Amino acid sequence: MFLKNIIECGEQKIDQTASERRMSEIFGDKVQNGKAYINWFSGEFSLPEGELLRWDGVFRKTFENEILIKVQN
Repeated sequence: MFLKNIIECGEQKIDQTASERRMSEIFGDKVQNGKAYINWFSGEFSLPEGELLRWDGVFRKTFENEILIKVQN
């Protein structure tokens, strides 16, 4: 799995300059061609799909569907 961008909580779009700075600060020379190879992550994350049905205004969002991805290292 590769990490391509890091955004601040609440950002509506990717600030590429800030993202590259964050990537460099966190991963240093492990960033190659604008990406960091993430070989240490094990867990789950979901990708939203469809309409946003509910949002608590802060963190929790519920969509029509979600694609659940499980990564085991």
